[in-house]
Amino acid sequence: MKYEDYYDEIYSKKHEKVVNNVKKPKSLLHFDYALGPKEAFKLVSNPENVEKHWFLPMLGFNLSIRRTYLEENKPGNVVKKRKNKDRPIRYASNRDAYIYTYYSYMFNKQYEEYLSDKSFYHSPIAYRSLEKNNIDFAHTVFNKIKEIGECTVICMDLTSFFDTLDHTILYQNTLKILGQTKFRPDQEKVLNSLTKYSFFDKDSVIRELGWTLQEFREIRSSILYKKGLTPDDSFFSFKQIRSNKDSNGEWIIKKNPNRDNKKMVGIPQGTPISALLSNIYMIDFDQEIFEYTASKKGYYVRYCDDVLVILPGQNCYRDIVTTIKEILVRTAGNSLKINEGKTEAIQFYVAKEGLDYTNLLHPEKNFELQYLGFNFNGKRTVIRHSSIARYYRKLKSKLNTVKYRASKNEKKSTPYLRDIYQKYSHVSNKKTFISYVKLASDVMGEKKIMRQVKNHMKFIKKVASEKT
Repeated sequence: MKYEDYYDEIYSKKHEKVVNNVKKPKSLLHFDYALGPKEAFKLVSNPENVEKHWFLPMLGFNLSIRRTYLEENKPGNVVKKRKNKDRPIRYASNRDAYIYTYYSYMFNKQYEEYLSDKSFYHSPIAYRSLEKNNIDFAHTVFNKIKEIGECTVICMDLTSFFDTLDHTILYQNTLKILGQTKFRPDQEKVLNSLTKYSFFDKDSVIRELGWTLQEFREIRSSILYKKGLTPDDSFFSFKQIRSNKDSNGEWIIKKNPNRDNKKMVGIPQGTPISALLSNIYMIDFDQEIFEYTASKKGYYVRYCDDVLVILPGQNCYRDIVTTIKEILVRTAGNSLKINEGKTEAIQFYVAKEGLDYTNLLHPEKNFELQYLGFNFNGKRTVIRHSSIARYYRKLKSKLNTVKYRASKNEKKSTPYLRDIYQKYSHVSNKKTFISYVKLASDVMGEKKIMRQVKNHMKFIKKVASEKT
């Protein structure tokens, strides 16, 4: 790859931002500085440089997500419950991220070429350049259900997907899409850095450097360095603390914690190449599930760890689930598991006014099909109510923060609130949840979706007028 192509295709899209009409390198919080495009290209384009490169421990944190799930609290009584689910995120240093992004680009070309003549080309839909989003994907699925008519829909979730990928299968499938019998040293170095990764907890390392979390936030540094030193001393700071233990007596640098029967599994979620590798991992599964559904004139798609199967007619959902599980074990190993609590089985059937449905797992509650943030009952589509509620919670929190800042600076209180109205109004040109709702309403042809946020501006004015 020539430098000009690298800059146009990779660096300018992934590693650059525009500040006051000036292009600047994006900088990730870590122990190294961001590189300019020519320096980054020199690093990533030479296999010998990559082979000799020393990958730093990643920075880790848990992304807390509020989840709704079903639970039978007594025989025959299923209730919805909510809990926070922590998703472990690991992100690489600046230089490591340049390498991962470059190899992701190169591997992805091979992955797309591998899929190009395969019958299941359209089945894996996440993390691909298909010029579509989850609105389009969900709309396609719901239209397919309407087109088929009477059908059984199974939607399944894979538990701790990235954390349970079998390394042997990952390496085998990566070689398969590359068309190689063994890895080049640089390719092996990149993959090993992911399967044998280590990481710091972000908050722990900041405290280990002598800062309180509040102090470090206030200095707004994109470089990790020891308190009392300067950003130029970042690597010196790293060497000083890398062998330290935390307050619990554990090493501050932690290794990939995931094991399955003493076998190492899992890759970090959050690196520029992780998503692609997860798709590569599932190529045999995608092919077998596609062939299974195609043999029954059905339909199959997989969005990362969400598996959806549609089979015409009335079917025994237990048989379908059993078949999917058998294919999963055969093609993806024993480490990947189905999340039984999030499995959905919906039977659609033709009624007087279009389609109607029955929830086969919970007929007494008859929950609608939930897919990619939408609810579908055969007749109409709406955004999941939990998504709407989560948006209003976040919006209220943001409004209260703005009000608090405005109260500390009365002269700026009016501009603060004006900015909020402009950013979150229905006529804003910025990409917000409201613009997403409008797009969903347009794509789905569902006016009811827009009605889900009809009190949006009233909510903003109400919260803005409340005393802090």
